[in-house]
Amino acid sequence: MKKISHKNRARLVIAALVAVAPLALTACNTVSGVGEDLQETSDNTKKVFTPKSTSDAGSKSSTSNDTTASR
Repeated sequence: MKKISHKNRARLVIAALVAVAPLALTACNTVSGVGEDLQETSDNTKKVFTPKSTSDAGSKSSTSNDTTASR
């Protein structure tokens, strides 16, 4: 079996890092995107399951009454 010189070993390591770097960067973007999707899903779920308060309903109906009265 041939011995690999230090210079050739360094070249091999650098080549491997250059080959793997784009994959690692892509994985970071994917993980970040999944995190954003999970956060958005969590926010939407909270909106659905949070009971609406009476003040929210009153402000919506008064707004619709104001636009009806101005016509």
